Amino acid sequence: MSKYGLIYIVSNSEQKKNLFKIGKTSRSIEERIKELNSATGTLGKFVPHATFLVKDIDEMEKYIHKKLSKIRYQKNREFFEANYTELLLKVEELISAECLKRDVITVPDKKIVKKLNEKKIQLEKEFLTDDIDMDNLLEDSINENKSILENKEKDKKEEIKTNEKFVNYQLQTFNKNLNKLIKSLSKHKYIQFYITDKPPGYEHILRCLVVIGPDDEKENFESVKHHSKFFTPFKSDIAAFKIEFIYYRGGIRIGKLTPHYRIGDTYNSTHNLGEIFNLGKFFKFLILDMGKLISNYKLIYQDSDDYKINHRKKYIVDNSLGDFDEPYEGDDDLGLEPEDEDKSRFSFDDCDYSHALDMFKKHGE
Repeated sequence: MSKYGLIYIVSNSEQKKNLFKIGKTSRSIEERIKELNSATGTLGKFVPHATFLVKDIDEMEKYIHKKLSKIRYQKNREFFEANYTELLLKVEELISAECLKRDVITVPDKKIVKKLNEKKIQLEKEFLTDDIDMDNLLEDSINENKSILENKEKDKKEEIKTNEKFVNYQLQTFNKNLNKLIKSLSKHKYIQFYITDKPPGYEHILRCLVVIGPDDEKENFESVKHHSKFFTPFKSDIAAFKIEFIYYRGGIRIGKLTPHYRIGDTYNSTHNLGEIFNLGKFFKFLILDMGKLISNYKLIYQDSDDYKINHRKKYIVDNSLGDFDEPYEGDDDLGLEPEDEDKSRFSFDDCDYSHALDMFKKHGE
């Protein structure tokens, strides 16, 4: 069933230059802008540039996104990187046959429009030409490609350098907050932290195993002794989870751990869908969840029934740790629906490496 609405072009001053969001809404553009600006974790303010009223916003949005796939900033996002005037003209061309009403809020650059029109005319004139200057064309091609390759190499070196600085900054932040977390929880002796730098087979990570030990001094001592040597479950442990810092990107992820149901001395692991780069927010939610875990731990032993105790042990991490997944935005090819960013602890920006790098360039260096 067709759905009337607006296809819109908007941008955010806090995001990189020439980055525009092309989306859809069945409401007014004012309502949609208000919604975007109130989303959790959004920096800056979104502003509208142009809207197009169409009969079927779902089909038209899919069509535009498909046609503009080459300039899509990230595969699972609605952002496109281009000069505004060029982007506007392209969208107008794609939507012209289905557009019922057009409202251009930001006027396109007249010089760019003129230049594009001249280029179009030139291409039309060249269509039937039989006079090609091969020597100059070849020379121009060699020089142009040489320049492109040199600039790419320069940009690549600069990108590697910036990434190294960003990862070091993130690592310092991670270590600082992890030490604070360990200190805050130090009086709860049954919570132990075991840090392994670049474990075999996982040389790209720094791993922290968090073990919730038994409420028995002797058994807890045996658990600590066990985990000082092994990354495997101890028979009396109640629960465990791991925190991992990814060296090559500066992101962090968390995984719940349960003993393998068939092989008792190995872990089953569940990971989040991606990395989180907003480390401040990550540790904020982690310490809040540890508060829940401590409360749930105390409840375990308030009942003398062994079955109930074991049942509570099994679910302590699941009932304590909240959602550390990134909000997933749907992919048309897979037919998946996007999650509501407002209902997630972390925004798309919190889990976007490119956005994190942009923020570091702007505020961290």
